[in-house]
Amino acid sequence: MEGVLDGGGGEIARNAGPLPLEFSAARSIRVPWRLLDEEPQPDEYERVFGAVSPGTGTTGLIPLADSLRARIAAVACRTEITHGERGLSWILLVRTGSRRAFEHGRADQIHSGTARTLRAGLDDRRSRSPSAGVIAGKRIAIVGLGAVGAPVALDLARNGARSIAMADLDIVTPGNAVRWPLGESAWGRFKVDALADFIAANHAATRTAVARMPIGNLDFRTAEGEGASSSPPSTRPISSPTAAPRSRSSGSSPDMPGAWVRR
Repeated sequence: MEGVLDGGGGEIARNAGPLPLEFSAARSIRVPWRLLDEEPQPDEYERVFGAVSPGTGTTGLIPLADSLRARIAAVACRTEITHGERGLSWILLVRTGSRRAFEHGRADQIHSGTARTLRAGLDDRRSRSPSAGVIAGKRIAIVGLGAVGAPVALDLARNGARSIAMADLDIVTPGNAVRWPLGESAWGRFKVDALADFIAANHAATRTAVARMPIGNLDFRTAEGEGASSSPPSTRPISSPTAAPRSRSSGSSPDMPGAWVRR
């Protein structure tokens, strides 16, 4: 539901949260709606539909595919939205059939059904884990996306982090994928890109910035070769280019190590 309008076309409510990426190209439609005190029972759907959308014939039909048409109405009713709490929920009442079936009132050729909506506001997403609210709105950087860093990045996005900057130069291989959160579809991809695309598709409220850059290397070999040493292990950093924030639209090479790319 993108928004709710009153009978005069005035806006009552608007969905302020981002829509999932797969819905970004979807078209918007307007359907009649009514507020009910209680959720209707399945055997009441036809009566409610007739009261909310009394149109007949081809008026108000929504084209779906080829000759298939639909008439949709919505009802808002109070239901349990989380444990011990009631709030508004929406039910879509749907009739589908051919244009000819609607035009001639062929009820035997028109199919009825319902579709329930889901509450997807940021507060609704955190309703089952309120302690995760401390993460909401935070800007977080993660250096290294291995078996620990990658799951942490996904958990932070899942719990509403505002933005996550991720740095790594490694790619996903069949060998390291067994301990990595994404599956075979990520093989051969830079870890930063695979995670950023997954977050964009599944956690639209979280923005990402990525940098393909070497992180460093710990050398535990000693000057004496084999055996123990009283000296602490030496650290041999791998040189990293200066990483200035850079937009993908700026023309920077997507394969340039060290270049930050904001998603």
